[in-house]
Amino acid sequence: MFAMKRKWNNKKWLPVVAGLVLLQGCSHGLIIESDPDESEVSINGKSVGKTPLELGADELPPKGNLQVQVTKSGMGTMNTILPNPLETGTSAHIMILVPKSEPELNKINRHTGLMIRAHQLFLQGRTLESKTLIDEALLENPNYLYPYLLKGAILFLNDELEAALTQYKKAEAIDPDNLDTRRLIDILNKKIADPKRVPATSSEKAAALDVGGNQSK
Repeated sequence: MFAMKRKWNNKKWLPVVAGLVLLQGCSHGLIIESDPDESEVSINGKSVGKTPLELGADELPPKGNLQVQVTKSGMGTMNTILPNPLETGTSAHIMILVPKSEPELNKINRHTGLMIRAHQLFLQGRTLESKTLIDEALLENPNYLYPYLLKGAILFLNDELEAALTQYKKAEAIDPDNLDTRRLIDILNKKIADPKRVPATSSEKAAALDVGGNQSK
């Protein structure tokens, strides 16, 4: 079964698509890990080494998305597209699980495509369309964290507090160590218990956007 490994610290994690995590930082580099290790990595068709791999800003293409391919001999290949850290102003730390079979690869690619599009629609404010794609992605893989976080953010911003809480609790079940999700659950519990039902404040909305993956900040 496809699952995503995560590492958490005091920085902001910005999950974008299935099989990877983006870590916002101060430098503009790229770290690529894989399961299993020693997988061949190419970026935009050029071989750059084997995992685990760390690339500095001077080793990345100066502009345009990065087409990353990770291959393990005897297993399979994982393809994904990353925003270029030199253009987004973030560093990126990704973990990619290499699929073991063609059906697994197809399922991962479908899920990845759905979440890339859902994320784009979310950033464009087209939340109803985004939510539809998220639900499709969850049918493909209900054990992946990011769809629940993104759906929770959409519901929270629409003041659908109980529904948002349900999504964040599902995310917490997948990753109990996610402190950002725990904080949003606490916020929602307090707001739901408040008989005045005060709308979300700007700071609370910002917290939801951060966890939901808003890269415009």
